[in-house]
Amino acid sequence: MDGIIDVYLSPELNLALILDEDDGYLTYEVIVVTPARAIMELDIDAGTGALMEMEEWECCEEEDD
Repeated sequence: MDGIIDVYLSPELNLALILDEDDGYLTYEVIVVTPARAIMELDIDAGTGALMEMEEWECCEEEDD
């Protein structure tokens, strides 16, 4: 079964930790957040702890009026 298994939010650390299963692999998605927006996502293999992917988002995107 694929999909989100569990979610843990840590306001003190500005993190969201998501345990996810995708194609039989368990991964943790760690989302670093600020009060206004998410700024980075790390995909970590739940079995080995290896960093699989890191995605950083622009911190100050302008909205179109």
